[in-house]
Amino acid sequence: MRQLTFELKAPPKPTFDNFITGRNQELLGSLMAMLRGEGKERFMYVWGESGAGKTHLAQSFLSFCEEHKKVCLNFDRLDSVNDLRGDEFVFAENVDGLLAETQIKFFNAYNTIREGSGLVIAFGSVPPHALNLRADVVTRLGWGLVYQVKPLEEVDKIQAMQDFAHDKGFLLAREVISYVLSHYRRDLFSLLSLLEGLDRYSLEVKRKVTVPLVREFLDLLDGRAD
Repeated sequence: MRQLTFELKAPPKPTFDNFITGRNQELLGSLMAMLRGEGKERFMYVWGESGAGKTHLAQSFLSFCEEHKKVCLNFDRLDSVNDLRGDEFVFAENVDGLLAETQIKFFNAYNTIREGSGLVIAFGSVPPHALNLRADVVTRLGWGLVYQVKPLEEVDKIQAMQDFAHDKGFLLAREVISYVLSHYRRDLFSLLSLLEGLDRYSLEVKRKVTVPLVREFLDLLDGRAD
């Protein structure tokens, strides 16, 4: 048998429009209002477990800034807080991993934005009170809005998978969905990346997406096929 090698490609570029909201309607609504300058809130801390959707929101934040020509800065790549004017949109991922010297830098950046007209959105894996950070940094993170990204329920994942397959033009049977959910990573990004690969593979071998095809494709990914 000819071995086919496929590197899973990422699904479409994350945006707020293709974020599967699930139980996060209030979070998304508050974030969009903040980005549009509606209301007084300019600071938000978002936390949640791995795979819940924090990365999607962070990338959507970048997409929004690009689309609306906003100055958006990734704190991890900020050379100097002194370079901030105070009107920028700043985001920081994985704040629970900030080193001691970086925490001081973040504290100063936060204060600069607070005195200006910009905004800060930070992401972490635990709520503010559980962060192992300087007390003044934890205080800053709790000043604004604090939201937990709630993981998608299975029904939401199934609907997202079906919608993705429909947009790609292939049928995703229930038994295929059940097999994928039982044999593959269950976060939505991984699931949609897998469907992207399955779509290309089915076109290559000219076969429908069925459980045997999925099993075969997963074997190829694991390097078990001959």
